[in-house]
Amino acid sequence: MKVSFRKLFFLVAISLIFGLSYASSVAFAEEENAVAAKEDTTAAKENAGVEEENTTDISNVDTAGPEIEEGENTTAVSGVDTTEPETEAENTTAASGVDTTELETEEVSFTDMIVVLQPTVDAGRQQGSINIDGDAFFGGNIGVGTMNPNQGLHVVVNNENTSSIERIATFHHMTTGTARDGIGASIGIGAEIDTGGVEEGRIQYSFPDMSNNSIDGLMEFQTHDDNSLGTRLAINGSNVGIGTENPTYKLHINGTSAGTSWINFSSRDYKVNIKKVKESKHYEMLSKLMKLTLTTYNDKKEYGGDDTTRLGFIAEEMPEEVLSKDGKGVDVYGLITFTIGAMKAQQKMIQKQQETIAALTREIKMLKTPR
Repeated sequence: MKVSFRKLFFLVAISLIFGLSYASSVAFAEEENAVAAKEDTTAAKENAGVEEENTTDISNVDTAGPEIEEGENTTAVSGVDTTEPETEAENTTAASGVDTTELETEEVSFTDMIVVLQPTVDAGRQQGSINIDGDAFFGGNIGVGTMNPNQGLHVVVNNENTSSIERIATFHHMTTGTARDGIGASIGIGAEIDTGGVEEGRIQYSFPDMSNNSIDGLMEFQTHDDNSLGTRLAINGSNVGIGTENPTYKLHINGTSAGTSWINFSSRDYKVNIKKVKESKHYEMLSKLMKLTLTTYNDKKEYGGDDTTRLGFIAEEMPEEVLSKDGKGVDVYGLITFTIGAMKAQQKMIQKQQETIAALTREIKMLKTPR
């Protein structure tokens, strides 16, 4: 068991005072016997080759001190390092050059203390490091890069960079085995609720599929909804999903969304290989639209359904010109364009019909006019 040098020094001092007081009382009561005993003792010690001035008998006191390297400001008293810390704070422990990992307990508590381990000075800033293998409790704010933390965990990175993004903290999940699908790490952020306990949200990062050396990571933002913790926003590779953990588009919304407008970029600046559609194609568009079947349906709950009856089409029955790449979605912008093409063909047909009607009307009038 390792005892701090402050406690040992205190025990040594108390023992010395007690021993001196006891010796004085004995000398007063039995002066002659004490003198004779002292002479006999001195003679015995001289014969044994022991110097009296370097010998102190302290009964029942463990004087074993920590095994530390002797520094220039170190005074050895019964194996105890009585060097005062170089900091002005009363409760500050400076352990430069001391191996602080040799702790016989798995739990370490630091309460109302300033702990500076292996301090160095770089650009006027005091720095240090601490390695804890086991449980640790800190009864106050923890400062990293600052001696004045004002949060539970206050991290400051101060350097000469003026236009860069600094990595402030890193959290890694390492495994002693072989990493497999689903390995990852998460951070819980929560608060106590009125019913007791803590309800939290999470930010987690994982690798759902590591086949073929895939390194597409999944970042999930999870919150509670009706007492159920679930993913509300997910970034899978380069796709973003809302209401889904597996977005298959750059923005994949699983459920109903709303807004004041949706803009499709359509400038020539964004396009190449621009070609006009022939008028004959307009009639084909009209013909395909006329074959479509209007349906009502309900979305499945796993795809954001809320029992709302909707009006629309079935993708498998739609013209391929307006389908998504996987054939399971409809490009609304493409469908509008396709419909306008069909309307142009229909308008051509109406115009010809109006011209025919006008010609027939003239002929009827001529037939009815008396000659």
